[in-house]
Amino acid sequence: PPDTAPPVYTIDPADLLVEVDAYRLRQVLFNLLNNAVKFSPGGAPVGLDVSADAANNLVHFTVWDQGIGIDAEQQRRLFLPFTQGDTGRARQYEGMGLGLAIVRHLVTLHGGTVTLQSEPGKGSRFTVNLPWRRAVPSTPVPCNGNGDGTKAS
Repeated sequence: PPDTAPPVYTIDPADLLVEVDAYRLRQVLFNLLNNAVKFSPGGAPVGLDVSADAANNLVHFTVWDQGIGIDAEQQRRLFLPFTQGDTGRARQYEGMGLGLAIVRHLVTLHGGTVTLQSEPGKGSRFTVNLPWRRAVPSTPVPCNGNGDGTKAS
């Protein structure tokens, strides 16, 4: 929407590398960010924070907003297919209620989890937790002039 501020994002460490299905991760983050914008009226801030948790071998992708929030009852069923938080006859928000079910499914296929923290009127934080291992720099193979990495005789 035109009145929406651009998302804020942080990545820590800045050179973080993660091995994932890039298309599927993009799908997950697009869905979560789209929901953050949709449920943050008046251009309220939304963002994405990415952080490595070396102690637990996880990388966390947290999509946050300062929108309408989600009450505890809605949170319990939010990841079920065809379920939406906005269920009344005078629904304000469009959608089929499949987005978060798909998010959870794709994250589970990656061996991860999705968590939600939210309070009505205070916004939401959806965190995707994926397995991660620190990339080890490759050791260069000494060149012997043969171009094949073998020792010269």
